[in-house]
Amino acid sequence: MKVEDALVRLERFLLHRSVGDVGGAPGQHERTHENRPPVFDRKDENLISIRTMSEKETGDVGFKLGRIIKNGDIVCLTGELGAGKTVFVKGIASALNVDEYITSPTFTIVNEYNNGKFPVYHFDVYRISEPDDMYEIGFEEYIYGDGVVVIEWADLIKEILPPEVIWVNIEKSYLNKKDTTGTDIIDTEAYLVLEEGRIINIYFLGEKYKNYADYFTV
Repeated sequence: MKVEDALVRLERFLLHRSVGDVGGAPGQHERTHENRPPVFDRKDENLISIRTMSEKETGDVGFKLGRIIKNGDIVCLTGELGAGKTVFVKGIASALNVDEYITSPTFTIVNEYNNGKFPVYHFDVYRISEPDDMYEIGFEEYIYGDGVVVIEWADLIKEILPPEVIWVNIEKSYLNKKDTTGTDIIDTEAYLVLEEGRIINIYFLGEKYKNYADYFTV
């Protein structure tokens, strides 16, 4: 499947998905960029969809992905500010035995970690003006190199990405809690308390990643 085909399918899925499917609060799904992430069809055999309810759980999912990726693999992360993209990257790096402190390279564009199982190249392209600007920092050498490439805000440079990548979309999700008396919440907004979690969709795009979903264990 081509990247553009996956993008179209994801766009349709997001447009037609009901709010009750993942929960929601007004304004929580607004994005700071016009670009939307690739849509993941929940019925696709190469899709894994996971709900997490803490930062640790989100990092654990990243760790599980890190256990199965190999050198040369590309992980593309999307999600609004504060969704947990860097937390997810920390999980991947931990699984690859990177013992350096992981921080998002918002201003440097890329951080390199070379003391793990494979070199890890961590990109944050939030401040990139145009996708072609990536070539000025040797993007192709990273993409086709011998390390693992992880890209935050990857939807902003989708035009220059290879056709086979691992897309990870992280969305904020809200669940109703019990009210303070311990009984079921009544249908009154004043009694509604929301518990924030995440929905993580991992889509293995292309023949290269055909069997990856089979080795991913929740």
